[in-house]
Amino acid sequence: GGMMYLFIYVSTNIDSGKNTINAASITSTTITMTAQNCLVVSRGKLDASKVSSTFADITSSKVTMMLSDTVNNAVSTVHTLQHTLTSGTAQNGIGLSVHYDTVSAGGSTISAAQMDVTLANAAAGNEIGQIDFKTRNSGGYLTPLSISSTGATVTVPTTVSGKLTASAGAAISGGAAVAGGITVTGATAITGVTTITGATAVTGGLTADTLSFTGSATITGTTTLSGPAILNNGLTVNNGATTIQALTAAGSTKVQDLTAAALITANNGLTVATGKLTASAGAVVNGGATIAGGATITGGSTIDTLSVSSTSTLTGAAALKGGLTVTGSTAV
Repeated sequence: GGMMYLFIYVSTNIDSGKNTINAASITSTTITMTAQNCLVVSRGKLDASKVSSTFADITSSKVTMMLSDTVNNAVSTVHTLQHTLTSGTAQNGIGLSVHYDTVSAGGSTISAAQMDVTLANAAAGNEIGQIDFKTRNSGGYLTPLSISSTGATVTVPTTVSGKLTASAGAAISGGAAVAGGITVTGATAITGVTTITGATAVTGGLTADTLSFTGSATITGTTTLSGPAILNNGLTVNNGATTIQALTAAGSTKVQDLTAAALITANNGLTVATGKLTASAGAVVNGGATIAGGATITGGSTIDTLSVSSTSTLTGAAALKGGLTVTGSTAV
């Protein structure tokens, strides 16, 4: 195997003439090394007296860093990594990176993953820290997860085996599979195919590509779906317009205002509570439809019972199995 070295950064005073640690500055800390290959570096200078003249590979042991103290109800700092400047002033983006290297099938040592820690805002008194988790992908890096005090960003398909709770909104690029339902307070933006099993509550609006709900979904705020929505147990939008490509709902569907560019299929009723229904590619509603603000359906419609409280326009064949009630003018 290759050589393995353990570097220890000692933040103490040194004798610059001898490049050795000033033992008098270490008052209550004992450093015990059990690995043979140890290089002690203090403020960028190598202590040559600590370098073993005979090296041996560490082949079967792990390196453990341990702190023993009496703190039993709080976190103790065991290891600190620092990036300081020899000149200049820190700017946004300053930080440090930790790489995790391994050997590929070709025999080369590569960085399989890295963790970048930066100050997204370096202004004194207003610092905002950020952690980016990066993984190797075909010779380059992806950043699947980025976390800061302002939020978390996921850029790959995400699987959550339990429930996802986001109290300040969520932005997911790459889709999500959530087994235990989702509760989000704040705006939610999802790019990619998303499948959610379990009750879903979004307060603050939802923007997504393709969305599939197995449990009930309740959304407060504007809903925009650029792809189809499959709702196996109903959808409720309490406040805000809903714009989708295609809607297939096995459960009851209640929205404030609904605009669909593709076919609407509602197998257990459709209620547009305060706004208007606009379906440019037709609508199939098996459980009856109640629309408060008028309906414009282009492309034909098959509806059990249709009740409309305002002006309605149906372009194409209309099949009403259970009657039609309209308050306002109707053009068919």
